[in-house]
Amino acid sequence: MKMNNVLRFIEDLETKCKEYGVKLVLYDMKFIESDGDKFGGWFDDDNKELHCAFPDKIQTKYVELLVHESCHMDQWIENTKYWTIERRNNSLTEIWKILKGEKVNKLKYHLRNVQMMEAECEKMSIQKIKDYDLGINIERYAMKANSYLLFYSVLVETKKWTDPILNKIEEEKDVQYFSVDKILDKINEVGY
Repeated sequence: MKMNNVLRFIEDLETKCKEYGVKLVLYDMKFIESDGDKFGGWFDDDNKELHCAFPDKIQTKYVELLVHESCHMDQWIENTKYWTIERRNNSLTEIWKILKGEKVNKLKYHLRNVQMMEAECEKMSIQKIKDYDLGINIERYAMKANSYLLFYSVLVETKKWTDPILNKIEEEKDVQYFSVDKILDKINEVGY
């Protein structure tokens, strides 16, 4: 990582949050506990808050997480296509219901909305990593992003929050660069 560029990204993020009235909360911990669940972070457009685990010693995975969550804020600011579709349909909330054992109507529809919104966010994240020249390995980040997108299909099947399937993607070495089309083809292969 390029520490000076990371610090510039964080300063710019703080400025942007102030500009849009968003409360930025960085936790000096490895994860955030909320209602008995553990999270790396989230952007809450209703309360205008961006929360992110960000231990005092700056590490790549937490910078990647902050970039990702900041891009959800960017989606909200820019009113992007897939952010708007997901929010209008409250699809992420619907997907979370299955973790509580609740039945979800139009599950495949909501799954697709969430995956497209996350894919849009990941593309923005990769661009931000490049724009800030953060020194993050784009190829590796893209593999993790693809794993995260596929993870939602696994979540729907298992109805459990499980570790993403990054190792499987890395073993196959079939996803070298982030491609929404490629990952959505994989999702369609399994029937979603």
